[in-house]
Amino acid sequence: MPKPLSILIVHEVDYLEKIVFEFQEFGEVWAKRGHQVTVVDFVENHSGFFRSPESRSGVLKAIKEGPGIRLVRPTRIGGKTLSRIISIFLYPLLFARLFREVHFDLVFLYSAPTNGLSLLRQARKAGVPVIFRSIDILHHMRERWTRFFVLWAERRVYRSVQRVSALTPALGRYAEEMGCKPKNVVLNLPAINPRVFFPKSQDTKDLEFRKKWGLGNDTDLIIYLGTFFQFSGLEFLADKVPEICGVLPQVEFVFVGGGPLRGLLKQRAEKLSGQLTVIDFRPFSEVPDFLRESTLALNPFRPGPITRDIVPSKIFQYLGCGVPTLSTNLPGTKEILPEGECGVVYSDLEDFPKAIINLFGTNREKLDDLRRNAINISRERFSQELQVESFEKLFYEVLKPQED
Repeated sequence: MPKPLSILIVHEVDYLEKIVFEFQEFGEVWAKRGHQVTVVDFVENHSGFFRSPESRSGVLKAIKEGPGIRLVRPTRIGGKTLSRIISIFLYPLLFARLFREVHFDLVFLYSAPTNGLSLLRQARKAGVPVIFRSIDILHHMRERWTRFFVLWAERRVYRSVQRVSALTPALGRYAEEMGCKPKNVVLNLPAINPRVFFPKSQDTKDLEFRKKWGLGNDTDLIIYLGTFFQFSGLEFLADKVPEICGVLPQVEFVFVGGGPLRGLLKQRAEKLSGQLTVIDFRPFSEVPDFLRESTLALNPFRPGPITRDIVPSKIFQYLGCGVPTLSTNLPGTKEILPEGECGVVYSDLEDFPKAIINLFGTNREKLDDLRRNAINISRERFSQELQVESFEKLFYEVLKPQED
C-alpha cells in the first residue's frame, strides 16, 4: 500500500448513538489499515442546554479492532432543532482550527447543510480535496420546511467536490442531475464485513438464544432488522401475521429495532404471542446472532422518494449471514441486486403474505438456492475487503494530480 493518509470524515449524525453502518465501519477499518482518521459528527441528543466541545482518541464503535478513530465534536447549544441551526455557525470555527492543527490529505464527506458547506470552504482554503459519499437523497430525509434549503445545499456540494462516491447507480445519476460532472462520479458498492456477518456452519437451532428472547424452539424465524420507519411497511405486516401463521404455523416473526412505529408494533405483538415478537435495538455485536437464527429476512419499505434509489444496508447484513431476503420493488435495490441470483426476491408489499407462504411451501428448494446465492454474492462482490480497496484506489487517484 502507498503511504498512509490523514483522512477527515464529516457527517451530521451521531457517531456513537447512530445505528452502525458504513459511516462508522469504513473509518475504523481505514484506521486499522494504518491511516490516521479523524471524524467530525453531530451530537443529536444530549441533556441540558449546553454541551462542551469534545475530542477523544481511540474510539471504536463498529469493528472493535485496531487503533480506532479520533472523534471531534463542536460545542452544542440548545435543543434538537435550535442546536442544529446554531451548529451551522459553529462548525466553521471547528474546521478552521482542525485544518490549522492537522495536515489532512483528503476529506470524506457525508453531509451538506449542517456542516458540509462550511467544511467545503475550509477545505478549499487548505487545498484539501473532498470526496462526497452519496448514500441517500438528503433533502428527502428532512422535514418539509427544511427541504428547499437542504436541496440548495446538496446542489452546492455536488458541484464543488472533487469526486462523488455513489452507493448505487441511481444515486450516481442523481449526482449528475445535481450538477456533478459525470467524470467525477464513481460507483462504490456497499460492503459486508465477513468477520462479523457470516452464515452458520451447520443448520441447527440455538436453543439458549431462543429461550433468552422468548422464541419458539422449532419455529422458522422471519426477521426484520433496523429502524421502524413510517415507510417501513411493518404495521401492514403485523396485521397480516395471523393470516400468514394460519397457513404456516411453523413460522414466527421477529422485528428487532425501534423508531416511530415502536409503540404500535409492541401493542400488536402483545396480542400475537408466539407469532410476533418485537425486540428493542440491540448492540451491533448481537445483530449477527439474530440473523444466523433466521430463515427469511424482510425489507418491506414502501417505495417512495426516500426509498426509491437507495439500497438499505440491512439487506447486505442479511445476505452476509446467508439469509434469503424478501424485499419490496425498490428500483435502486433491484439494480444492484437482481432477482434471485443475489439471494433476494421481490414483491409488492400487498403481496408479501402470498410470497412468504410460497417460499415456505412444501418444496423449500427455493429457499436453499437463495441462501447459497446470498452467501456467494456477499463474498464475491460485496466483501468489505474489496470495497475498502476500491476506496483506497479512489483516494490515491484523487491525490495523484496534486503529487505530479
